[in-house]
Amino acid sequence: MSSRQPSSPPASPGNEASRPPPASAPPAPEVEPGAGEFSSVPWPWRLYGSLTAHLGLPIIAAWIAAAVVAVMFLPDFGAASGFGLIQLVPSNTPALRAQATEQRLFGSSLADSPALVVEHSQRSIPTATLVRIGRQAQVVDGSHPAAAPPDQPSFALPLVNVPGLISTAQVPATTAVTFLFFPSAALSGDITVGADRYAAATPRPPGASVGVTGPVPAQITEGNLIENALVVLEIVTVLVIAVLVGVIFRSPVAPLVPLAGAGVSYMVARHVLGWGAHLLGVEIPSQLAPIMIVLILGVVTDYSVFTLTGVRARLGAGERRSIALRNSSSRVVPLVIAAALTVAAGTIALIGANLDFFHAVGPGMAVAVIISGLVSISFVPALVGVLGRLTFWPHLPRRPANPSTREVERGGARRIVARLVGRRWAAAITVVVCVAALLVGASGLTHARLGTNVITGLPSSSGPRQAADAAAAGFGPGIVGPTTLILQGRGVASQAAALGRLEAAIRRSPGVSAVVGPGELPLNFAGSAFTTSSGNAVRLFVVLRDDPYDSAAIGSFTGLQQRMPRVVSGAGLRSATIAWSGATPAAADAVAATNTDIWRVALLAALLMSLVLMVYFRAVPAPLLLIASSALGLAASLGVFVVVFQGPLGYPDVTFFVPVTAGVLLVSLGADYSVFVMGRIWEESRGRDMAAAVEAALPRASRAVSIAAVTLAASFAVLALVPVQPFREFAFIMGVGVLIDAFLVRSFLLPALLVLAGPRAFWPHRKAGRRRSVPGA
Repeated sequence: MSSRQPSSPPASPGNEASRPPPASAPPAPEVEPGAGEFSSVPWPWRLYGSLTAHLGLPIIAAWIAAAVVAVMFLPDFGAASGFGLIQLVPSNTPALRAQATEQRLFGSSLADSPALVVEHSQRSIPTATLVRIGRQAQVVDGSHPAAAPPDQPSFALPLVNVPGLISTAQVPATTAVTFLFFPSAALSGDITVGADRYAAATPRPPGASVGVTGPVPAQITEGNLIENALVVLEIVTVLVIAVLVGVIFRSPVAPLVPLAGAGVSYMVARHVLGWGAHLLGVEIPSQLAPIMIVLILGVVTDYSVFTLTGVRARLGAGERRSIALRNSSSRVVPLVIAAALTVAAGTIALIGANLDFFHAVGPGMAVAVIISGLVSISFVPALVGVLGRLTFWPHLPRRPANPSTREVERGGARRIVARLVGRRWAAAITVVVCVAALLVGASGLTHARLGTNVITGLPSSSGPRQAADAAAAGFGPGIVGPTTLILQGRGVASQAAALGRLEAAIRRSPGVSAVVGPGELPLNFAGSAFTTSSGNAVRLFVVLRDDPYDSAAIGSFTGLQQRMPRVVSGAGLRSATIAWSGATPAAADAVAATNTDIWRVALLAALLMSLVLMVYFRAVPAPLLLIASSALGLAASLGVFVVVFQGPLGYPDVTFFVPVTAGVLLVSLGADYSVFVMGRIWEESRGRDMAAAVEAALPRASRAVSIAAVTLAASFAVLALVPVQPFREFAFIMGVGVLIDAFLVRSFLLPALLVLAGPRAFWPHRKAGRRRSVPGA
């Protein structure tokens, strides 16, 4: 940096021109503006800045070539459907072990039934139609299911809401539900085709409706909805970013820079992920595609804002195009590297979870962020360098000679806030107020209810949702995924009286709508559906009153599971062993695993991000303060999310994997602002106390942070266009969370904490008297 008198106000890095030589000085070679500041930057970044400034066209051509090669020679992302419930359940859970036992004993498991055909009528379905439905099921009841074609059901189990089977039925025999089972080799597409064919052949009286529902049809429908929404999502996100960046920089050309960089990043990342998934044999869920689109667009825009802001200020100060780009790049590059590595470290922490879904989403987001970071430190500045002043056409303001004058003119409110926070007594009050406000927001977490929302998360107009609603009208919502109770014991099938007492006790249990077992064989269906040939095992199908995938059903099942040993013993089946399989036990295992994963992932993410930030700042306390403040901001964001969705919006629960995924990403993205704000304060703390450093740095840092936060929040808010519940939840958490992080945590809480910590914040690194530049253009 150029030297200044002690009484002079601190200069903004990269925003001052070199002083002209005194009038009496002899002629000397012209010194480029910013040359003194550039010489204070560590040599690797000086070298990189110079290369970027002089190799603009080759860098742009190289990235375009990389995108073309990726599209032509690497496999596409290729996710056709979302992860189903089974992929969201950890292996070796009690529900999956019970499912395997059920399959071994009975040759089928309701948890293995991927699709249901539902026939529903407002009046009783004629007996002749019910008989034909039973005969249709018996036709596909083959003795060798493995030999069946993959798109043809190998086994079908019909149930009808007749009196005695379902206590809530107002009109008997209004609904017939047929569970379809397919060979193990059947894929999702085979199951969908087979279920639709079976439904088309199902006899129906006038006025009756026939539909297909179940986990696989819901999974396929969700994937199609996501795929159909991608084009609209891309267009709207691009328009939002174009408008915001154009208005902020008052130029129709400026938005082209982040949009071009995001386009290159998306094409490369999409095919690199496809190649990696193919190489490793990993299934990538379609749920990742919309997140990746807005993540790349938002992150590249975020990083581009720092470059655009720095270059515009330098061009306005009179620096030549190449010099402005060189000086800005040399300071922005470390910022972007540190931010991208921190985001990647946070998202990669998802591999510490138990769920396969997180194992795919975490590395996928990390790869997208790394590629976006590489594009942002090379392609973006190269494009700005080639465009030069045209980037900011038609408005490129000229800066006054005295930087402090401009600060007064443009940052009055920010300077007042900085002066206030810079006083220790005010910093203490700020910390108390901010922490109290964040804790109030976080209190909503105590009311959180987690569900899997496999079917209810779909739009009400979708086929699987309508068929599930029709089934619920006749049986109750739990019919789409009955819970199976498996009893094993010598001669248990012969104890008819005891089994009858057990069924009656279960039917009276809270949250239970119906019980189907050996005592109720609808349509004279074979008793082997409920008992084994040896008579040593029996299964009962328990239909819950609530959707089997939501929190209410999970609560009912958990209570029933805890009471069942006493109920079984009281019914006279003391020697029988108990196991549970089905949709609700699997959902309960998934939610329980997520509750455990939250802490494991949070600790791993905090550790990885802290290490990156400690290496970057060469300090210990400041990164820890950063992570702690981010955790408070995340808790407040999730609490507000729970209150809004489970309150005014009327959602019964929230999707169990959304808070973990969005939370890790939200804390990680806060690194963009943290590195920028703390970097400014770190820079200004050379030769002055922390309060003065905050007062000098915060006004300049807060404007860029505000711009980046608004664009990033708007990008994630566009996810609400995907008509599936998890994306509406994700959009809300990320949009609100980014704003809370930028405008409360980074602008007030973190600077106040640094003021209270004083020089100890950057221990053990001592900055006094050392010349090190920190990015913050």
